[in-house]
Amino acid sequence: MQSLLKEPESGCRKILCELIGELAATIKTLTGDAKKQCAPEGREWNEINNNIWGFLNSTEVAQIGSGFKILGILLRYCGFEYSKHAEELVPIIQQALEHNDLKIKGGALETLSEYVENIDFKFCKPFIQLVPLVLDNVIITIDKNEDEGVEVMAHLTDMIEIEAKLFKQHFGKVFDTLRNIAMNKNIDTNAIRENALETLVILIEKFPKLSAKQQGI
Repeated sequence: MQSLLKEPESGCRKILCELIGELAATIKTLTGDAKKQCAPEGREWNEINNNIWGFLNSTEVAQIGSGFKILGILLRYCGFEYSKHAEELVPIIQQALEHNDLKIKGGALETLSEYVENIDFKFCKPFIQLVPLVLDNVIITIDKNEDEGVEVMAHLTDMIEIEAKLFKQHFGKVFDTLRNIAMNKNIDTNAIRENALETLVILIEKFPKLSAKQQGI
């Protein structure tokens, strides 16, 4: 963690975050003799976890981004540890989505996607309130940087494909957002428009009645 705080290069920070995330997940999932044989410093899960929460609540862009990157990895391997922390994560992700930095916005969306994909829906419900903000951020990111837009569009697709129920309450805005992106000829990156169209099809398949109503059928 100390090396991460001192590392100025974003590429190196990413590698360190992946390493920390995988090591922390390994520590958390160790049981029995394997856990006993682990070096004392390797058992300091609480310290690692507290550092992650500290990063997420930081005002430093690099620390916030690192916190989201590590948390995203942990959600894949030991999501159960965070399944009951949705209420704590909602304001953190909301603040990140309202941040001016596109990397922070993208990190928040990636982490939310990992949460939704790896944790039971009953623990995802608090995030329903963030759906309009998520959609607004997808549009903002695409408008400002289409390379980043490809990534956030992919995260939105993953969430809708895995847990469409999360978006049902805001169906109209989701439908219109995807349709507008798919039809926006000012977007130069074909992958973004194609992804939006494919996601719209997924949405229609999952909610045929709502889709028909949205189209006035």
